Order: sequence, then C-alpha cells, then structure tokens
Amino acid sequence: MTTVPDGFYRIVARQGGNVLSSRNTNGADGLTVETSPSAGLSGQEWYVHALGSGHYSLRMRNPDGSLGGTLAGVGGSPRGSKRVALSGPTGGASQQWFIVPQPDGFC
Repeated sequence: MTTVPDGFYRIVARQGGNVLSSRNTNGADGLTVETSPSAGLSGQEWYVHALGSGHYSLRMRNPDGSLGGTLAGVGGSPRGSKRVALSGPTGGASQQWFIVPQPDGFC
C-alpha cells in the first residue's frame, strides 16, 4: 500500500484539470465543495493527514494558513451517492478517505 505523506496538496481532477475547491474560505459546516479552475487560492489547498489503515482526512487551508473544515460525505446512503461538503473535524467515518494510486500518476 502506498502512503501519502502528510502535507498540503491540490486535488486535481483527471478530466479537465480542475481542482477541489471551496468558494468560501471560512470553512463553514455544510459548505459544498466543488471543482473549479486552479487559481492559487487557499480554498484549493487541502491538508492530507494519514489516519492509519489506509484512511486519510482532508482539511481545507484557511487564508491565514490554519486548517479549516474537513472534507466529508454528507447525505445519501453509505454506499450510494453523497454530496461532498465541509464539516468540523470529528474523525467520523464520513470524514475518512482512501487515496488509491493509479498507473498514470493520479490517485
């Protein structure tokens, strides 16, 4: 299993090259996360932290460099479609992500 070192990353979509973004950099709970063109904004930088057992948490970078909201799957069923939004860090299952490397360098 490949381990991703803790640190700040831009999460880039394979198709189109847009990055995972939060339009509002206050990291408010429930704020929907989307993809948008890279503009070098703090709301497009994510702190990836290894939790163990292949799970990671992703937290948005605030403009002052502090950590903001945690990326979470909200609504829907555990195996169905969910909306991705920010929430306060709880360590819950909805805030734990796998990062799976692909042969072309994407995860």
